[in-house]
Amino acid sequence: MLLDGNGQSVAGPTRPRIFGSYNPVRQGEMFESHGQYMRQLDPILVHLPYRFVYEPWAAPRDVLRDAHVKLEQN
Repeated sequence: MLLDGNGQSVAGPTRPRIFGSYNPVRQGEMFESHGQYMRQLDPILVHLPYRFVYEPWAAPRDVLRDAHVKLEQN
């Protein structure tokens, strides 16, 4: 880490994140809402409507069936 004359970080934030953790669903919805990256990463999601790309478990059964997505249960 590079420091300037005052001892602060030159590159990046100087304060640690106080609240929370990384939420991939929230990040995806905020920065890539139409799911193009996710669809490239996982081709199974290609036919799923964009609002369910980051949460396919929330899609109604008929939407999953039409998109040819089969969710496995643990």
